[in-house]
Amino acid sequence: MNAAREVNATSAVPPSKRKSRKRKPTATSPESVAPAEAKPELSPRDAYKDVMIFENREAAMEAFCRCFCLIRTLGKVVRIDDFETFDPHTFVTLQYSNWKYKVIDEESKETKLESVAWVWLHGPERNAKDKMTYQPGAGRYCDKGTTLNRWKGLGSKPVPGDISLWNELLDFMFPDPEARKYFEQWLAYALQHLGAKLMTAIVLYSEVEGIGKNSVAEAVAAIYGVNAVTITKKQLDADFNSWQPDRQFVVGDEIHGGGDKRGVLEKVKLLITSRTVEVNKKHERQFEIPNKANFLFLTNNFDAFHVRNADRRFWIWEIPQTAALPDEFYERFHAWKDSPEGIAALHDHLLHVDLTGFNPNAKAPMTKAKEEAIELSRSEEERWLLELLGGRPKATLWTLEDLVTLFQHENPRSRAGRAAMQTALKRLGFKKAHGGRQVRVGSGQFYLWVIAQTEEAERLLAIREPSELAKMYTSNSQTEARQPIPEE
Repeated sequence: MNAAREVNATSAVPPSKRKSRKRKPTATSPESVAPAEAKPELSPRDAYKDVMIFENREAAMEAFCRCFCLIRTLGKVVRIDDFETFDPHTFVTLQYSNWKYKVIDEESKETKLESVAWVWLHGPERNAKDKMTYQPGAGRYCDKGTTLNRWKGLGSKPVPGDISLWNELLDFMFPDPEARKYFEQWLAYALQHLGAKLMTAIVLYSEVEGIGKNSVAEAVAAIYGVNAVTITKKQLDADFNSWQPDRQFVVGDEIHGGGDKRGVLEKVKLLITSRTVEVNKKHERQFEIPNKANFLFLTNNFDAFHVRNADRRFWIWEIPQTAALPDEFYERFHAWKDSPEGIAALHDHLLHVDLTGFNPNAKAPMTKAKEEAIELSRSEEERWLLELLGGRPKATLWTLEDLVTLFQHENPRSRAGRAAMQTALKRLGFKKAHGGRQVRVGSGQFYLWVIAQTEEAERLLAIREPSELAKMYTSNSQTEARQPIPEE
């Protein structure tokens, strides 16, 4: 075993993120502030390899309370610098069993060593909280000191500076001033209201690679630091979601549905709208924390998502340029975004973006790219119904059987039936007359679907008398309009 090392009350520090004992001094590390004659520091992450000895119980308890927290609802000990969790038994008998403090025996006057971990875990001095949360902008302990906050602070501090390269790239990517305004307001809102959960997500699409999408995303992610992450479809499909908790800004790079675009869409929508995240790490007990992540998706595939007609969540922008800017520009932009001064200037700029007119809970504005994505996502039945809407203005009341029969007559190779037709009707927003209740027509009871332009649809949906609807449905004009059109 390696030789024991003695420390005093000020020398035990939160665990280093490096496994090696040789750590580079930082502005806050003990090596940078300790006097020259001080003994070398030992990282608590290496404690199972060495013995760390404190001069007394008070010094040991103070160090442990800075480094660890017992979460009562989990029954786990949490290491505060990286929020790794430990089973209490393993914590005491394995990971930190070699942390000791000196005790002088009153009778023999001999110095003995006691386990810091065991005494801390069972003693009144332990740092114990009810639960964990993730609240950007709040202190380490919140909810009147009862909750451990996992937020680690942003990756930059705002300082006014030069953002000319940022403006030049955004002017290039967003030639429409309204589109650029919405994009910057969306980015700015979550920084001006730290911890805000936006109910919309951004999708940036371009046919040309290397246009600048990733460069913009990387610059914004640098502001958030460890609170930002870039994921691919692999992470999205994984059973464990270690990438998801403790995030404010998530960049989805080339996430697409492949053969299951609808399934991916539902999964992504849940990430956007869910108020909590269930932390599911391998070999660890699951728990929930607030979901503060806002999502920016980047793609070169126009049909990356299956977007429905009534979608509220996605703002889709197609970058119209067919060629990238000169390489020299991107070299200068990368140098700017990789510098602390550049990110500090961007941070300051976004904190001062005018948010007038921006509603974080509103439906994402429609764009031409979104309209095209919706059209690509429509089923065969949906496209047929829209053609029916425009091509048969006199036929405004239909039973489901009427629609299926006519569709199969016009599309004999299609296997679509009642379920597919009903799904298409609902996705397009068509409604049933008589408040969704059946109407007696002759000797039968039927649901009558209203397929008409807005003004006429509103008139039909307002009719409360079922006999009036039945009379309209069986009228000669309606009956003839529902018949197949003879082929020439």
